[in-house]
Amino acid sequence: MKATITGTDSLSQRIILDLQRGIKVSAVPEIYPVSLDQAKRLSRYSKLLLQAETNLHKEAYERVKMLGLKVLPLAKLFRSGDWEGISEILSVVTDETTRDELELMIKGLEEKRERIREFKEESSSKIKSLQEREQELISKVQRIEQLQDEIRKEINFLEAYPPAVHEFLLQHIGLFKGQYVLAKRLDVNWQRSLRKRNVIRYDENDYVYYICDLDGLVISYEKRVKQGKKCLWDYDIDINRIRGDIFSIPKDGRYRLPTGLAEDLQSELKLLQKELKRIRNEQKEIENELKNLKKSTIKTYMESVEASNTLSVKELKRHGELQNKAMKWLYQQGYVVASEWTLPNGKRVDVAGFNENGRIIIVEVKVSRADFLQDRKWKTYLDYCDEFYFLLDGDAIKAFWEILEHPQCGLLSEHRQGLEIRNLDQLQHNIKREELREELLFNISRSLAKKIVYGY
Repeated sequence: MKATITGTDSLSQRIILDLQRGIKVSAVPEIYPVSLDQAKRLSRYSKLLLQAETNLHKEAYERVKMLGLKVLPLAKLFRSGDWEGISEILSVVTDETTRDELELMIKGLEEKRERIREFKEESSSKIKSLQEREQELISKVQRIEQLQDEIRKEINFLEAYPPAVHEFLLQHIGLFKGQYVLAKRLDVNWQRSLRKRNVIRYDENDYVYYICDLDGLVISYEKRVKQGKKCLWDYDIDINRIRGDIFSIPKDGRYRLPTGLAEDLQSELKLLQKELKRIRNEQKEIENELKNLKKSTIKTYMESVEASNTLSVKELKRHGELQNKAMKWLYQQGYVVASEWTLPNGKRVDVAGFNENGRIIIVEVKVSRADFLQDRKWKTYLDYCDEFYFLLDGDAIKAFWEILEHPQCGLLSEHRQGLEIRNLDQLQHNIKREELREELLFNISRSLAKKIVYGY
């Protein structure tokens, strides 16, 4: 009769000692009352012990010894040299931890790392976006400051004129194609007189009045002011003196240039100054956001780790129970069901199934409030299913109703021995191509077949 071995009993210890001394695995059943399969498992465990003693700290090594053969699910982490992950899992095990619970812990570790990776990518993307925006604003500030300098240089020549003339010119002169133009209409009679004397010239191609003789314009203005004659545009008076289409003339008398509404130099300068102030305020906000984001990234990163680590053995076990219930619920609805299905985008879902009509449902299980609130990837599932449901437990259900975007999602919860729909799925789903649907159906079937063939 073959003995029962655990890796921690005295028989296991003797066999492990002989294996480490060089005895062949095939010879073990000839010496001890164990099967060849038991001998192989003890051999694998013996190798894990040696690796653990070399690579893990003492406390973790003692826990490998405490678990015995139950530690074998961690073999893939040993093979990949994931000592950090192994240590993290071993830190929460007890002598009552089962193999199934270890499997769930491995899954929890993978999910935590995926969550942290997504968080780091999201943070990096946001920082990069803000930095790019900041550079855009810096370039814009430089362009505006350059324009301001150019306008100030253009305005500088006006300082030679008396204040009243200065103000008049600022209000009525604009720049177009590098030349001075009338930005605003003058008294109609005076403007006609200036045109006859070639002080201003109307260009029929550009639809603007170019100023040919600025000094002549100033002299004429000062003379009219002394004589008490009207100089400025007055809509109510001057509109009656104009022939042609008067409905296109604005009340303020401003000209419309091919590039848009003409602006006088002073107004343009004020607009630039206003825009510069707005940009600098936005730049300051971005600088503060960047500063806070960089400062909080590590903190948030650690909070993400901490929240992930709060998935205790009990919670991981509960996750598995709910996952099984979701699979049974879908099966009872007439669906072919698979768990741990990987989508074409690389994301892994807890449960997925399809019915005879090819309709696909995805169910995501969350057993804690923190796990539910931190899940940012569920929206990426929507392009690969016709219905999406959360199956939630405890405080996660309360969190569902607290967040406005989630009441559109489907919600499942336990009811007696099964599940019930608490909220119908109202989200927009979009499996864009029939070929994609066929691919998804095949992949779900293959995922199910893999579990039957390989056990995982």
